[in-house]
Amino acid sequence: MTTTNNMVLDTVIASADLSALQYRVVGADGDLAAHNGEAFGVLQNKPLSGEHASVATRGQVKAYAGAAIAANVGVSCTASGFVITTASGSGVSIGKNGNVSVGSGDVFKFQADFANASNIT
Repeated sequence: MTTTNNMVLDTVIASADLSALQYRVVGADGDLAAHNGEAFGVLQNKPLSGEHASVATRGQVKAYAGAAIAANVGVSCTASGFVITTASGSGVSIGKNGNVSVGSGDVFKFQADFANASNIT
């Protein structure tokens, strides 16, 4: 495990072709995360099936927004690996957006903490 620009990286083996899914949320099984409970981190490279996937698990992380996200709100993931605003009252998130609002489809940076996802709202 390494730290780069406040980002903690880990590695998993891609169990599917992830070459078109950079900056999407993946699980420890090496495929897209179906929900927050499976979320391990955000894919940082473009691995094919069986290759090493570099996954950011904490820190300032780039990701794709799956919908508009307001500034300073908790974020969660969709079944397609996109990052969205955490639903009100759910108490489960993978991090927090910074002080800039983002639009759907934007690549943006958020403060991720996948190890303590349920404690960030």
